[in-house]
Amino acid sequence: MFERPPFKDCGSCGQQSATGIVWISPSSFKRRCKFCKVSTSHPLPDLDKQVLYLDQFAITAIFQTKTGKLAPGAHHAKFWSEASGLLDRAIMRQQIICPASNIHRDETIVHYDSEALGLAHEMLGGDTSFENTTQIEHDQIFDYLDAYLKGQNAPRLEFNVDEILHGSRNAWLQDIHITAQMDWSAFVEDTRRARDDGAANLVSLYDRWATERPTFEQVLSHELSDAFATYIGGYLHFMSKAAAAMKSGDNEGFMQGALAPVVSLIHEINRVFTERGIPEAQALKETAKFFAWPQLQTLPAGWVSAHLFAAIADRLAKGQKRYPTRGMSNDIKVISVYGPYVDAMFLDNECADLLQQKSVAKGVNLKARIFCLKRKDEFLQYLQDLGDAAPVEVVEASRELYGDLD
Repeated sequence: MFERPPFKDCGSCGQQSATGIVWISPSSFKRRCKFCKVSTSHPLPDLDKQVLYLDQFAITAIFQTKTGKLAPGAHHAKFWSEASGLLDRAIMRQQIICPASNIHRDETIVHYDSEALGLAHEMLGGDTSFENTTQIEHDQIFDYLDAYLKGQNAPRLEFNVDEILHGSRNAWLQDIHITAQMDWSAFVEDTRRARDDGAANLVSLYDRWATERPTFEQVLSHELSDAFATYIGGYLHFMSKAAAAMKSGDNEGFMQGALAPVVSLIHEINRVFTERGIPEAQALKETAKFFAWPQLQTLPAGWVSAHLFAAIADRLAKGQKRYPTRGMSNDIKVISVYGPYVDAMFLDNECADLLQQKSVAKGVNLKARIFCLKRKDEFLQYLQDLGDAAPVEVVEASRELYGDLD
């Protein structure tokens, strides 16, 4: 009863179309006969899958295409239909994965059909997901802290994509997907509020840039040198918020302040200094010195982000009237954090254009190949080439596990 297609003839009892798949592990699979119950195990070829980050709008468009909710005559409908088919082909040929991230989660839970959309994205990522963007940034900070404490220059990070993934990138896809349904409804309003508040804060910054008209270099210098204010200032803000909430008996407010990611980060760094013999009362002062270290300006997450914000300021200073879209803050976060690690990213046109701006391209060298709707033919060719490049033994194994791939 547990044998699943595709079925093959049994070599033991001779029954036709009798042996089915009963288990697929990351590197092997097992077949068993429905009749004689003889089972056989088989190794699977090694893989080296590429990692593609899909912007939320792309995930939604692919989801709508597969569910028939994207009208055939809709803008770019033909492209999304072709892209969806080629992406599925490359995924089933074990050549690529599209993991989900915490940014995707936050943007998915406010969608009207969040459960189905989230499941559709899970299927594109196999059993993998991205590490939280904040955690990756904090890990980079600790790499820099290690160099700082050793008196060395800023470290050269390797940007191994496997280090920022949960699950195995090169595991063969399971033919059964098990997911746990979670009710995120309690977080919807808070997520929307946080998104809208963040967008509103950026509008005031955009207003200032449009009025004061700073140069690209001025904004870049300010953004890169602002690590002290971002981290130490953020820490003091949330600690003050927690203290005020505790005094007023606001338990929820206390938790929001005391458990803020930046608070945890600073406490962890303080602990590093106390373990090295620095008195606890002096630890925060030493942590502040670290965040004032000039070489911390090259931290990849901050470096990329600073260039993108400087590019926005430059455009507004030169007369661009339209402000960036509401999701720009999240877009810059994922580009800055994931861009150095992944093989490719499909972004909106606005972000792709920012990365092409000469002042950005000169200072930012991402590993990721960048695609967008303006380069949709290139993206289709990329997916086509990936599927075509699958080794013969991988294609044959995939057909044995999942059936016809084309």
